[in-house]
Amino acid sequence: MRRIGRLGGAERIAEVLRLLDGLARTRQRRILSIAGYVPVLKRSDERRLRGVCHYVRERFTRKISLTTAAGLAGLGPAQFSAYFHRKMGRTFSAYVTEMRLRYAVRLMMNEKISISEACFASGFSHLAHFNQRFRAAKGMSPRVFLHHFQTCVGPENKWLVRSQWVFENNQTGLNPAH
Repeated sequence: MRRIGRLGGAERIAEVLRLLDGLARTRQRRILSIAGYVPVLKRSDERRLRGVCHYVRERFTRKISLTTAAGLAGLGPAQFSAYFHRKMGRTFSAYVTEMRLRYAVRLMMNEKISISEACFASGFSHLAHFNQRFRAAKGMSPRVFLHHFQTCVGPENKWLVRSQWVFENNQTGLNPAH
């Protein structure tokens, strides 16, 4: 990986392709993100959840109210929690946490802010809770994650993270065709 940063032009592209080929062939895999998961929803469910997903996307850096989200879906909090989990494949809390973690990663990698600044800017109230959720989602602490990123990608390729953030941030968990 470090070698890629030192290469230029066609040599860099060839090395990236060799790396991608090696990754595609390996049997050792660990999921770092579930961004690719998009549940298939009926139109009625999609309409019900569209407002909730928009609410979360617009407010994830602040306090999110389960009661407000439930109201947007036309359900009580307990009903909404069960409904959301059944339809989206994760709890409402996990969905909000996932949005916050993605944003925190983007801030740390692209804006070069500290872990604690990213924690609070992304909507977490406590650094310990952020570290716990980050470790559960990524399998490593934020500090180790950043070290791996800086070692493997380097600052000249930070557009990769921006591209991934745009892709993931546009994922509402709803059918894109409707």
